[in-house]
Amino acid sequence: LDRSMSTMNRMRAAAALQDIPRPSVDTAQTLLSQARSAGVGEEAEVASAALLAAGALGRRAQKLSPAATDLVRGELQDRLRTQRRTEDLNVTLDAIGNSGDRELASALSSYRKSDSVETRAHAAHAFRRMELPVMEPALTQWLHDESDSRVTRAIGLSLTERLRESAQAPHA
Repeated sequence: LDRSMSTMNRMRAAAALQDIPRPSVDTAQTLLSQARSAGVGEEAEVASAALLAAGALGRRAQKLSPAATDLVRGELQDRLRTQRRTEDLNVTLDAIGNSGDRELASALSSYRKSDSVETRAHAAHAFRRMELPVMEPALTQWLHDESDSRVTRAIGLSLTERLRESAQAPHA
């Protein structure tokens, strides 16, 4: 993304790339390259917007460009292993939520025991776009075990959002 543009316009451009009609590996690489250029301040904001857009692009690319989905998935998996700052980890979890990638469900489940309530809530919310057979059992078990109200709210919102979108009733 052109660094001569304002920060807001670069963030808008990143968000717009997720909606291109034919997602491609090149588009995914452009977004991920921008996401990797995280600095501080405004640069970090643009990098976060690019990562969130890459997650959404990965979701749209599942049928149109599986290679782009694989590229995004690999980046998100790498980030889960390497992120040290809570803020960066939470953006990565949100990008996974945008992707709805069932291959990342087990990675999300590992954050059920995070010391950070905020991270647990982000992980719970990241299940929101996954297929019901993947997310519903994981979240209902988590809901049973979770004691923090912010996390239980995130779990409940993810479940209700997905059930509403799929027009299905919850399983017993």
